Amino acid sequence: CVENVQKLPGYECLFVKKEVVGRQTISQTIKMKIRHDPFSVYMNFVNPHAGREVIYVEGRNKNNLLVHEAGFASLIGTLEVAPASSQAMAENRYPITKAGIQKMMEAVIEQWEEETKYGETEVKYFEDAKVGEMKCRVIESTHPQPRKQFKYHITRIWIDEKTGLPVRAQQFGFPVKSGASPPVIEDYT
Repeated sequence: CVENVQKLPGYECLFVKKEVVGRQTISQTIKMKIRHDPFSVYMNFVNPHAGREVIYVEGRNKNNLLVHEAGFASLIGTLEVAPASSQAMAENRYPITKAGIQKMMEAVIEQWEEETKYGETEVKYFEDAKVGEMKCRVIESTHPQPRKQFKYHITRIWIDEKTGLPVRAQQFGFPVKSGASPPVIEDYT
């Protein structure tokens, strides 16, 4: 997956995310453009914060984000915000410097490699999955027991059969009680 995305100079997508930030579940839909060299991210928010624009270009603007709000808030002008600041992270689990397919897959690969050191990992493959009308393969790793070395109970990655690109990632926490469903911590499409 990482090699397939590295072949692209960049890409555009409609990014739909649902993630737990602090004690809140945040859902957002964003039109996003990624360029690999230099690493750059452009986001145009669809919902919520319709019209908000965020730009990040590695090595420019003191490595800060440029944020332009829509509507009445646009009167403030363009703000320069540090990627890991509390303001930038208020509705995000990860800074913009970790955005995009390649960085997401590198993080999952690192997570899986670390987890395999401890055993207790069940891996399943599903050949007939779909994201919308897109035919996908799914890789799912599960840990039966909560342990300090396992951040998530279940991790799932959907890979488009045509392009070999990951198109969805989910991470679930451990159920709070026996028999309960595992809570969604991250869901990115």
